[in-house]
Amino acid sequence: MPLLKTLCKKMLIVCAIATVLLWSIGWSDMIGGLLFGAVIGFVNFFLAGKDISRTADNVLTGCKPGNAKKILVGFFLRYAILALAFLIAAKYDALAIPSFVIGLLMVQGILYWEYLWGSK
Repeated sequence: MPLLKTLCKKMLIVCAIATVLLWSIGWSDMIGGLLFGAVIGFVNFFLAGKDISRTADNVLTGCKPGNAKKILVGFFLRYAILALAFLIAAKYDALAIPSFVIGLLMVQGILYWEYLWGSK
């Protein structure tokens, strides 16, 4: 849970800085896509963590009936959410696709930053 709190705080900071920068250089039409992508990326990261935890529990305790189905449904749910988000970003002009993709990958960028240069 501390990782989620830390990640959420850093994402809020990065989103706030990116919003101010985009607005100040006149690219305010990119802000919606960036924020939408960041939210979807965070939800995807959270759901992936739950799937990994559930899978690890199955490996350690033995697979119980129905757990494999839950893992598979969770896996496809994450990709369905991503596909739906891409369709929404493609449909609405207020959500620019390049900034949506950047927002979506923001979680991974922050995690790599923390791994390489974060506090040890």
